[in-house]
Amino acid sequence: MTTSSENAIAPEQSVPQQIRTIAVVGAGTMGLGIAQLCVQHGFPTILFDLNADILAKAEVAIAAGLGKLVEKGKIPPQNGRQPWPASTRPPT
Repeated sequence: MTTSSENAIAPEQSVPQQIRTIAVVGAGTMGLGIAQLCVQHGFPTILFDLNADILAKAEVAIAAGLGKLVEKGKIPPQNGRQPWPASTRPPT
């Protein structure tokens, strides 16, 4: 019988991976907060939600939040402009 520690990869054997895109599922309060945090740190972020109204409100809230952070000089302007891909919108 093997234990999970026998199958574990030692830290020196692991290969760091670069984050290319972050997907957040659910555009409610928590989801929009997570998405905004990812965007303000410069990660390409896709926000998904089945409810188009919630998604639209989240996009407005994130844009407003990022705009305030740019105005205050907390984040660079390029991190305040997040293009939201069409795939974030549910099919009609």
